[in-house]
This record gives sequence, C-alpha cells and structure tokens, in this order.
Amino acid sequence: MDTQEICETLGTTVSNVYYARSKSLSALRLIFKEKDISLYTAFLLCQFLQ
Repeated sequence: MDTQEICETLGTTVSNVYYARSKSLSALRLIFKEKDISLYTAFLLCQFLQ
C-alpha cells in the first residue's frame, strides 16, 4: 500500500504514517543489530521502500 492508501484505511494523517514507519524501522534495526543480521536488514529495507 502507498502512504495515501494507508491514511485512508486507518483514517489518519500522512505525518502519522511517516512517524509510525520511522518508529517501526528503528525497532527493526535495533532487533537486527542485536542479532547481527545486517544483510537481512538491508534486504528488509529494500523491500519496505519499494
């Protein structure tokens, strides 16, 4: 889904979607850093940004 579709589905604003997305990415980075899985982090980010 693109940002606008997410906003419509959740009934929220674009800034809330971007904020939630950045928090999610930060949490995932922390999890992968603790597990030392940097390759998977790169793959996940590539998939997420498409």
